[in-house]
Amino acid sequence: MYHDKFQIDKYFVNTYLITAIILIMNSSVLLASYHKASVILPISTASFPPFKFRDKDTGKIIGFDTEIITAVFKSMNITLKIRMLPFIRADKKTREGNYAAYYTFTKNVDREKDYYFSNPISSVQDLLFFKKSKNISWSNYSDLSEYKLGYSEKYNYDKKFLNAIKNKFPVLSENNEEHLLNLLVNNRFDMMICEASVCSYLIKKNPKKFKDVVFFNKPIGIPEPRAFYIGFSKKWPASQKLRDDFNVALKNYVSKSSKPRKTIFEKYGAPCPKKLFTECK
Repeated sequence: MYHDKFQIDKYFVNTYLITAIILIMNSSVLLASYHKASVILPISTASFPPFKFRDKDTGKIIGFDTEIITAVFKSMNITLKIRMLPFIRADKKTREGNYAAYYTFTKNVDREKDYYFSNPISSVQDLLFFKKSKNISWSNYSDLSEYKLGYSEKYNYDKKFLNAIKNKFPVLSENNEEHLLNLLVNNRFDMMICEASVCSYLIKKNPKKFKDVVFFNKPIGIPEPRAFYIGFSKKWPASQKLRDDFNVALKNYVSKSSKPRKTIFEKYGAPCPKKLFTECK
């Protein structure tokens, strides 16, 4: 009887020990998961609709680049704390290490001194927009010389293109592109130059007003889409590893069969560049 009681007691002790170990392990996993999910990363940006901008109704920072990078960081158990500032200030503060990263912009030699760049997130490309009734087509800039051109004075468009056009109407206002589209539909000029995603988004947003506006799918200036990246500040701790981890997570995200990046582009009316992203093919 004593032997049987010892065996029963031993059984219950072992059961309790195993249960306790399982509870401790589960608690550790939960705590680790909670810790990972609680990581908050401060990053900066500047308004550039539809890439990144503040929603007028909710005050939330949205845009297709915002949606893409938020989803990628979320897959890394990182929650973003985004600060929207004027570009010069955001760039300066991020280079100094006040923010972990800035999104999104093009690469250049000067920026590469202070940033580790991610793989491409999106792209920019300048196209000609015009009313369908104009039926504009061209091979060389000289083919466009007799048309009236509207353009935003705040951007540095291809000088060879601008020099080839005789009648130019530069515009400088708070909402340059929408103002230009309004002038275009009212026949103030024949065509306008605009970043592809910017004007495509405005047309999608105002389908009745701009229903007759189309673009000629031949870029002005640089022939290939220019990639937009996240720049990770070299003064932020372990930023190179953070960039590398982000690139892995980005590849996993855009490789999904649902093609989430392409879907987000389409949501904002933005083109999906086949030459840059395989999921756009």
